[in-house]
Amino acid sequence: MNVCKKMQGVIMLFANDGQFDNITSETIIKNFPFGLLILNGSKQIEEINEHAINYMGIDKNTPLIGESLSRFMSLDMVESVWQQRKVVFRTETLLNNGEKVFCTYSPILDKKGITIKTFIIIEEYDSFIEKVREQTDHYPMTELIPLIAEYSPDAVSFILPNFEKSYYNNKWNLLVEQMCKYEKNARTELNMVLAQIVKDTIKQRRKIIQVVTIGNNLEIEITSKPIIISGKLYGCFQMIKDYKEVNKYKRQYQLATSIIRKLEKSYLMDDLVGESFEVIMAKKQAILYSNMNVPVFLKGEQGTGKELMARALHFDSKRKEYPFKIVRVNGKEENLEAILFGEGSNSGILQEVRKGTLFIDECMAFPKQILNRIAERIENDTADDLFQLIVSTSNLDEALPRSLFFDWISRYQVELPPLKKRKEDIELLTGHFIEQYNSRYKTNIHSIDKDLLTLFQQYDWPKNIAELESLIESAVLKADYSETVLRKELLPAHLFSELEKKEPTFSEGMELQQAIDSFEKDYIKTTLENNHFNKTKTAKQLGISIRSLYYKMDKYHMDRGSS
Repeated sequence: MNVCKKMQGVIMLFANDGQFDNITSETIIKNFPFGLLILNGSKQIEEINEHAINYMGIDKNTPLIGESLSRFMSLDMVESVWQQRKVVFRTETLLNNGEKVFCTYSPILDKKGITIKTFIIIEEYDSFIEKVREQTDHYPMTELIPLIAEYSPDAVSFILPNFEKSYYNNKWNLLVEQMCKYEKNARTELNMVLAQIVKDTIKQRRKIIQVVTIGNNLEIEITSKPIIISGKLYGCFQMIKDYKEVNKYKRQYQLATSIIRKLEKSYLMDDLVGESFEVIMAKKQAILYSNMNVPVFLKGEQGTGKELMARALHFDSKRKEYPFKIVRVNGKEENLEAILFGEGSNSGILQEVRKGTLFIDECMAFPKQILNRIAERIENDTADDLFQLIVSTSNLDEALPRSLFFDWISRYQVELPPLKKRKEDIELLTGHFIEQYNSRYKTNIHSIDKDLLTLFQQYDWPKNIAELESLIESAVLKADYSETVLRKELLPAHLFSELEKKEPTFSEGMELQQAIDSFEKDYIKTTLENNHFNKTKTAKQLGISIRSLYYKMDKYHMDRGSS
């Protein structure tokens, strides 16, 4: 009698008296729905049905009983099952003729548990794959995706190809309702945008991240990703976020950490605000020299951020755990040698700053012999714990003295540009200072008036970033909580007067046509004001027709209705 028994988590077949008569009966083998064959102990075929012959691509006239299975496929899996006495389910098997089938191998054991035969079920490769696909399409996707989506911490959706069906979790529905509540037709517009992104994602078969504006004031970040398994597209996964909220929290975190660094004076390179070419190059050059462990010579006008750069080079490096020391003259030249090199029980700053950074501010004010002694000390010091030297000067007009120190330090110069040469950074810097002082003084300013920004762009900023920061702080201090825009009226009167006085017609670096347009605009505006906005008198004085005057006023966005 034949029995089936579970052993070690798998099903195995047992035979009485070494026989397997019932299972191997001609009727069962012939009517078995899959390919079936039985091997003896020598791995020779004892029984095989027509399905197995077809799936294996064997000629029906080929004699098979008594043939070794190695003639048709590898015996590795048969040997493994024979030795381990475990069933191996549905293993992809490559036949000797290049065809693929799925095989399930099972040992046949006698009463003592010894393997006496091997039982193999064979399934056609393409048929098996199609069944798996059917199950994947209709069962896991429809049952598992909604479950996964519902437990996601984000607002997510899943869309089947050709929009057959869509799943949205509760967080998605709540966020869409919240965002679209005050925007007319926003939901319809959002659905159209989402549908188009789904189409693009499925067509291109790639991840898409896009920030879209819906209505007048709604910004949404959409992440769309195709779900592809084994080369088959199953649908599109989408996630949405309120872009303003995401950026708000990101900015709040960045601002908080920036304020902490400012209080501690532990600046990083990210605290040097600016996207102009000059600033980017200065930062890259300084980092390069710092990594080379050579002295860095920072040159720039007062207020361009030399100390901030020096601190950033220290706190953004491996030396940040060690001291950062600043040395300035401050009218105490007689004590400099003792301060730097030590005297008596005092070891001196050069010893205290080992492995750290020494910043000599305004080095041109230091006695030449002291600077030369520092250069000699560093050049002759071969210890691994030598400090990083950074020096600065704002005296750009005077030639560097000829000395050991300046010949040595001038090889690694970094120039920080004045604000008048990086005016494209003014709006960015203004926004940065507004955020900082909003936080300090509990104000609510979010933007800057366009006319004021234009005035800022035209001013030369002789005291550079320090002057801009001081002006913004004064304006924010003057604002109450209801103020949301930085306006001219918030500027201190004397500073506003200075800006008006110094308003230039054009600035350095303009293209010729841009400078001509700037001059023409200002000249027309002045002539209109002098003629109390009488267009006829103004056109006559300018030597042009009324029509030409109106054209130029429109060109430069001047109000025609002024009287």
